[in-house]
Amino acid sequence: MSKQTQVETNYGRGDPIDHCGICTFYQGGRCSQVMGAISGYGICDLYKRTQNPFGSTLSPNEVQAIKAMAADAQDRSQGGGAPQPPPPQQPMMQRG
Repeated sequence: MSKQTQVETNYGRGDPIDHCGICTFYQGGRCSQVMGAISGYGICDLYKRTQNPFGSTLSPNEVQAIKAMAADAQDRSQGGGAPQPPPPQQPMMQRG
């Protein structure tokens, strides 16, 4: 089976609950199903969550709340919207 492109699979930003880093196809920066470099924070239509050996750790209400917060969050990828450092402080002038 050949890999699909990121466009074909609708690859994009994941969320704290569902993302490539916990997908069965993710292999540390690469995907066995999708071409190109893949971020552990991304997601696509082929996403398949790995089995959590500890079972479900969040309630459905917690999952819904986290997904709602993530959907409303500003995208900071590619430096867009990243907080800027404060301007350098000018030295205080000494009175003499």
